[in-house]
Amino acid sequence: MLRSISPGRAPLAEYDSGVLWAALLLLTLGMVMVYSSSIAMAEASKFTGGSSAYFLQRHALFLAASMFVGMLAFQVPVRLWQQAAPWLFVLGIALLALLLAPGLGREVNGARR
Repeated sequence: MLRSISPGRAPLAEYDSGVLWAALLLLTLGMVMVYSSSIAMAEASKFTGGSSAYFLQRHALFLAASMFVGMLAFQVPVRLWQQAAPWLFVLGIALLALLLAPGLGREVNGARR
């Protein structure tokens, strides 16, 4: 049965709860892995101020920023992403090619970055 939608209000998007829970599980597992793998190095480093959770806090900050950007990207209609996809692909290839230009990319251990 069809429901009428009041003008001016967009219908709420339907979320796949299984994908949402899987993503949250992976994010949580990633946070645990970052903390467990960097706790000793963070305590020993003079740059972290002796905080054992320095890298965990930094990772959480980057996760929060990426979730905010992801929510903004989610607001863009799919049709617009489909139209922009070829141009975004060309832009990405061009930016990668710029790394090969002398003076723009840095070489570290034989890899250009």
